[in-house]
Amino acid sequence: MLWLPMVHTPEEDFRFFGKNVLVQDVVYVAEIGADMAGFVAFQGNWLNHLYLAPAHWRKGIGSKLLDAAKDMTDHLQLWTFQQNIMATRVYTARGFHDTERTDGQSN
Repeated sequence: MLWLPMVHTPEEDFRFFGKNVLVQDVVYVAEIGADMAGFVAFQGNWLNHLYLAPAHWRKGIGSKLLDAAKDMTDHLQLWTFQQNIMATRVYTARGFHDTERTDGQSN
């Protein structure tokens, strides 16, 4: 995502995931052999992270991860960066609707 503003260092991201995401969110990981194909992290009714390694796109893995999160709540919500057109299309096709658009500066 070359358009995504760089607002955190890799060290800050690593620290954030270790102290926040892995501690506070429910996290499911999809593995293909020894490869981590992707993961989903959610808390309550918020989908906080859904990531798939590009080598594993369009194989149904993201849908399974998303379904696992949706199964845990009556109303799952999320937000995406307005420039992430592919993610927006994926979520729209699965029944999500825009409520806000952002360029990522407040991430």
